[in-house]
Amino acid sequence: MKNKKSYTLTHVLITLAFLVIAFVILLYIFNTFIKQEKGEIDDSLGGSSDYDNDGIVDYFDKCPCDDGKEEDDGCDPAHIDGYTDTQRDACDALRKGT
Repeated sequence: MKNKKSYTLTHVLITLAFLVIAFVILLYIFNTFIKQEKGEIDDSLGGSSDYDNDGIVDYFDKCPCDDGKEEDDGCDPAHIDGYTDTQRDACDALRKGT
């Protein structure tokens, strides 16, 4: 009788250990997936970041790398008409850290 009880307790503990390990692995995978999806959503919507700290979210800021006034769409006087394609590419690379 004692052996059967010991076997059952060992079986339960091993099963619980496997379940805990499986839960931790699934939690890690889920967390990684959520972070990846959030990054993709932020990238597609422009995020809610304000790289130049001028109070205008980068998505709406014509010049996200140079601070400017809201009435000038976030551009400084040197870039009042916005960025050229080359300047935009350079700014995007700077903001993404590449």
